[in-house]
Amino acid sequence: MADTHRLVFGGITISLVRGEIAKQKVDVIVNTTSNNLDLRNGLVSNSLLAAGGEELQLQCYLEYPQGVEPGQVAVTRGGNLMCKIVCHGALLSWDNEAVSRQMLRDFMGNCLFECSNMNYRSIAFPALGTGRLGYPSDVSAKEMITEAGKFGQKRPNSTLRDVRIVVYQNDLNVARSFEEVFQRFQSGVFVIDGHSNFAKSLPLIPHLKEAQLQRQHSEPAHLKDSAPMHILDEDYELLDVHIDKAMKFIRREQPSIKGLQEVCIGAVEKFKKHSEPFIQIYHAGGRHWITISNVKCQPGVVRVYDSKYRTIPEKTGFAILSLMLVESWHPIKVEMPQFQKQETLSDCGVFSIAAAWALAEGSDPSVIKFDVKNMRPHLFHCLQTKTMKEFPQTGRDVNKLTRKEFILYECVSCKRPVLEDEKDIEKCNKCGRFCHGNDKCYKSQSASCLRCR
Repeated sequence: MADTHRLVFGGITISLVRGEIAKQKVDVIVNTTSNNLDLRNGLVSNSLLAAGGEELQLQCYLEYPQGVEPGQVAVTRGGNLMCKIVCHGALLSWDNEAVSRQMLRDFMGNCLFECSNMNYRSIAFPALGTGRLGYPSDVSAKEMITEAGKFGQKRPNSTLRDVRIVVYQNDLNVARSFEEVFQRFQSGVFVIDGHSNFAKSLPLIPHLKEAQLQRQHSEPAHLKDSAPMHILDEDYELLDVHIDKAMKFIRREQPSIKGLQEVCIGAVEKFKKHSEPFIQIYHAGGRHWITISNVKCQPGVVRVYDSKYRTIPEKTGFAILSLMLVESWHPIKVEMPQFQKQETLSDCGVFSIAAAWALAEGSDPSVIKFDVKNMRPHLFHCLQTKTMKEFPQTGRDVNKLTRKEFILYECVSCKRPVLEDEKDIEKCNKCGRFCHGNDKCYKSQSASCLRCR
């Protein structure tokens, strides 16, 4: 197995490899499957399941019982594969070109972010969408290289260095298409963001040493106390350092509001619980920020302000359970109010800060029409001046996501979050509490939970 082409963008080397993705020795392997995470669906997924073992499937079912939305990422350990983690996800079929292209970009960007956020150095992708989903091979190649190239340009300090696109060695047509697209980038026919041919062919290099796992600042030291200019770029994603700064300024302006704990605390679901009104900006995984709050809520009720999705992934469920001061058996009503939909992939952090500030001021984010064009300049000014002020609004119509409600429980057996409308949920006949319906949490013969059986 040999690399046929290499491109360099920023600090990232993108390689085209003919071979089997299940045999790649990298930190992260990417898998595409159905959105219910049944790993028997799809050739790539099946090969990874066969090589990695049933542990991969079990983790998917336990960690993500609701599956994932298209474009989102589910992370599991690598099992018997030669990687540390696997990023699983689902794409849409090639029915609507614009939507399918964006979904591919979202998914690839989310995988790159997960890899970088965990301080890993190498990641291997299959040729996304080129199988039964029907994506044209040249389109997939161009979108994948472009997304990885943009990531390399915008995150020169990322630990991620090695991005591989693995094409199955017997899939000659797909391999030929990817090779042609690589050649067009190398010759300058295709460019990224106006940067012509600084992508170039390179000789083979040895595998990079594994990165030591340690928490690092997302920004260089000289930017820790300032607002970097690239916040003004609509494609730039806010990092934990920006979110922490914004929450710090909100805390200072509204000291009676609880919560607003540092992002790194939520990464291990160790938030301090609150009975009083709280606001918390939370990293929900895969480059996505949301705001969780019980401000102006009845006891046992919490609201999630999300500018992109209408689901409650398990990671968000963990955060809610760690924030809410309620009895473990008590249901939590999770409301997702109508909220303005972000217009670009990267604006979730800006909307989360805007929602948090509106709540702290006593306003209702669900009725506000934010002026998207001026939100980033406003945030940049706030971070520069170390103050927080009301985000600009507009009188024009905006696209809003519809309201949804969920009932969340803590599984009495495994202590993981479980939603009332999940298929895999059971009620113990002995203690009356809810649990997951799998064999590890529920005994069907006695209709009882792990504690009572």
